[in-house]
Amino acid sequence: MAISENTQKVLDYLKEHTGEMITNDSLAEALGLSPKATIPMVNYWAGPRGGNVVVRSEPVEVTVNDDEGKPVTKKVRYISYVG
Repeated sequence: MAISENTQKVLDYLKEHTGEMITNDSLAEALGLSPKATIPMVNYWAGPRGGNVVVRSEPVEVTVNDDEGKPVTKKVRYISYVG
């Protein structure tokens, strides 16, 4: 089964940035895609069809600034390439 060009780009990006703390939002931004679009691509690589080469951390609380500069706490999962 052939995969899409963007699905391959997700894997290539994660390989190139091994060891970095990548979130779905940062992955999507780096690739010029929406976070909603990258979720199924990450799921593909994290599952058996994609070879289980990507893992996601347990949810972690982080504090970021919103558009107005106010701190907001949200939960994120970090994505990593494990080969």
